[in-house]
Amino acid sequence: MKRSLRIITGYFLLWTLLFMVAKVVFMLTYHDLYTGIGSGDIAAVLWHGLKMDFATAGYLTALPALLTVAGTWLNPRYTRVALKIYTALSSLLVIAIIGVDTVLYGYWDFKLDITPLFYFTTDPAAALASVSVWTVTAGIIGLIIGTWLLYLAIVKTCGIDSYTVERQRRWATSGVMLLVTALLFIPIRGGMGVSTINLSSVYFSNNMRLNHAAVNPAFSLMYSATHQQAFNKMFRLIDPEAAATIMQRVTMSSPTDSIAAPLLNTTRPNIYIIILESFSNNLFESLDGEPIAIGLDSIARTGYVFGNMYASSFRTDRALPAILNGFPAQPTTSLFKLSEKSRHIASLARTLEEAGYKPRYYYGGDTGFANQHTFLMSTGITDIITERDYDSSIPRGKWGAPDGPLFDRPLNDITADYGTLRFNIIQTSSSHEPFEVPYANPRFAHDAPCNAFAYTDSCATAFINRLAATPAWDNALIVLVPDHYGCYPHNPDPTDIITRHQIPLILCGGALARQGVDNRVASQVDIAATLLDALGIENSEFTFSRNLQSPHIERVAFMSTPTYTAIVDSTGVASVYSIERKLFDSGTPHPSTTADSINAAYLQTLYDTLYKL
Repeated sequence: MKRSLRIITGYFLLWTLLFMVAKVVFMLTYHDLYTGIGSGDIAAVLWHGLKMDFATAGYLTALPALLTVAGTWLNPRYTRVALKIYTALSSLLVIAIIGVDTVLYGYWDFKLDITPLFYFTTDPAAALASVSVWTVTAGIIGLIIGTWLLYLAIVKTCGIDSYTVERQRRWATSGVMLLVTALLFIPIRGGMGVSTINLSSVYFSNNMRLNHAAVNPAFSLMYSATHQQAFNKMFRLIDPEAAATIMQRVTMSSPTDSIAAPLLNTTRPNIYIIILESFSNNLFESLDGEPIAIGLDSIARTGYVFGNMYASSFRTDRALPAILNGFPAQPTTSLFKLSEKSRHIASLARTLEEAGYKPRYYYGGDTGFANQHTFLMSTGITDIITERDYDSSIPRGKWGAPDGPLFDRPLNDITADYGTLRFNIIQTSSSHEPFEVPYANPRFAHDAPCNAFAYTDSCATAFINRLAATPAWDNALIVLVPDHYGCYPHNPDPTDIITRHQIPLILCGGALARQGVDNRVASQVDIAATLLDALGIENSEFTFSRNLQSPHIERVAFMSTPTYTAIVDSTGVASVYSIERKLFDSGTPHPSTTADSINAAYLQTLYDTLYKL
């Protein structure tokens, strides 16, 4: 019995110790983000995170505990082998989770969930494209060493090699071990209270960095994986009737004839949507940023700009439905994962094709990554140009053909046939990590991200200027919009959630009838209704999208990541809801301001809509 108890207590305590050490390593890795914290803060992180560490250790100890129960009746050799196999596999898994969480936090600013698993399982090579070979190699070596050391520590500490059973006490041993195994339910559940443990259980500080450090990444991943599909039961924050009333108000559009000046000077222009990877207002001097995207900034000054627009989320797979379908990003999932549901949402491509347009998608990379190809096909885009369609002589980066050759292809297609009514979508990729581009701007000789942004800017600007020199220009409407905020400035304030989502929407082309800057609140989801209204095409099925030209709509912008949702209302007032803490920024679990109510209604309605698709 003592040997069995040694195994269970050894597993539980070693897992707990590992998770505590991992927290310290995490904070040391991101020491620049934890500047100013003292030993008291570190102790608080460890103390408040202990409950979640206990829960995760309990899950990881449950199977060894059951093996010791079974081992009282089996040959001890079989039990020793089973325990060693389990120890090796669980050590590999946990070390991998801790390592991936530590690496990704610097990019994503939230704890590990199933999102990277989704990216990796759809296209492992693309998922690792942002990571250098040396980083991957070091990671694999670290994984092997860490797994081996943890395996040895558990085997030696728990005495697995010397495990045996006193056969004359089998009944007593198995009975006690069953009881001990059942007691693991207490830490797994998070105690004896009414509520069970969740991500917010370890939040203790107004400093979200400290809260994130307290979260156990293995628990976060498991929690995310088991809380994905009950859309009709998620985020019940407000009375359904009240939510419906609010949503009717903030999504209602005015009649087209109430618009003072038309957006277009023609009824059927060719439309080119250029999706700029990771661009933001910070790259445009005319939008109070830095002079980095100087070519597009020059074009913006002579075009029509929405300078107070917000990205719907933080990654491309959540941005494309917002841009192309007028459907807001969801914090806990992505429409890219939900192929069957994405078939039923409104689609710019389908709507425009019914009006005579020919949709075509241009991307220099692999649309198999993150299930993008399936999403595009399910929303009506069947003509898709990808990496394999570009000449093999073109040097490839980790994300495929660079943006220069990317823009050459649609320009050649346009000049080859001026008679086709086009709806072209061009998705750039060169301004994505690892920022390896065939371009060297002396201004950014020591700044790879800014050099990559300048490269994409030069490519998009060249495309527009070359198009302007053709007969196709007079009937062209070009829509430039980033997919999400990016990596500039290099060290953004993590608490400034709203500003981080600010992106420009730039319109230009010979078909554009307006110039100037509109600084009212706008969202990516509004692009669909704005374009369709300008074309005189019915768009009522785009229920979240509003015509930004309408003078009477209530301007709001909704945005989300796996850790929060946020809203900016028409007056510029913001509301942030922490998904982990289940609290609004006012400190209450339910709306306490008008902006909170819009945030809650939007989130709740979004998930109701998702459930019904």
